Amino acid sequence: RPTERGPQKRFMRNYIDARYSIGELLLPMMFLVIFATFIPSQSVGIWAMSFIWAFLAVCVLEAVMIANIIKRRIAAVVGKDKVEKGIMIGTIARSLQLRVMRMPKSQVKRGAKIEFTGK
Repeated sequence: RPTERGPQKRFMRNYIDARYSIGELLLPMMFLVIFATFIPSQSVGIWAMSFIWAFLAVCVLEAVMIANIIKRRIAAVVGKDKVEKGIMIGTIARSLQLRVMRMPKSQVKRGAKIEFTGK
């Protein structure tokens, strides 16, 4: 899609794909919470739901921090006024997905050093 093209969006995707994110654990944790709600004890269900909401908040906070890092790195090269729209929401969405489910597919290995050159 045209909204996913360009060097800034590629940098965003590669930066996220090169690192470990706690947001990747969100989906598996949600399945655990679903199973925990089947336990007859009401307090277990309440604790499980409280935990998943807190975990979601931490994951989104981490994703926002990563998005700000990405935006600062892009702005250092192209200027603050030329940073494309959609970096924040794209970062949040991609960092909350399991790596194998991300589209477009990951093009870098974990731990790779990613630099933005503007090209």
